[in-house]
Amino acid sequence: TQQRDKAAEVWKRLENAFPKDLLVSERIAQINQTEGNLPEALRRFQSLASESKDKDRRFEFECNAAALQAQSGKTVDAIATYERIASQLKPDSWRYKEMRRRIENIFMASNDFDGWVRYLQNQLKEHPEDIDSEIRLAQAFFYLRKPELAEQRLLDALLRSPTSIELQTALIQQYQSR
Repeated sequence: TQQRDKAAEVWKRLENAFPKDLLVSERIAQINQTEGNLPEALRRFQSLASESKDKDRRFEFECNAAALQAQSGKTVDAIATYERIASQLKPDSWRYKEMRRRIENIFMASNDFDGWVRYLQNQLKEHPEDIDSEIRLAQAFFYLRKPELAEQRLLDALLRSPTSIELQTALIQQYQSR
């Protein structure tokens, strides 16, 4: 602990010497996170996100902040942060899919399958063409032991998008799982 206190003091001096250096601020945020000081780490990552001019770094800082929100039990805030990030991304990008996966993990970590279903249904109301959400909703129904609803979702989605390989594959997997 004495070593840790000395290191923290060094980082504070560096921060005072270079107040606009994002790398120093980022390292201090990471140290706070490692040490379990989640509120301070969250505050710092949010500050880094707002200060960063680089789009990729801002994305990274916002993701760190959302992960800390989820870790702190602020799941509604975490989902909202991931949603805000996703709204700035192209739906077919890997980053968009990663935000969706992280949101899904929040529901899965708390075994809130009903919440996951509601979330996906709301997503589909806003974006009815979202094939990925259709597949995930079918998976959620399958986890809830409602395979007939899962199958119906996929069949309905296939009527709207008959050439979708992803939907066809999901339906095949659904049949194989029975």
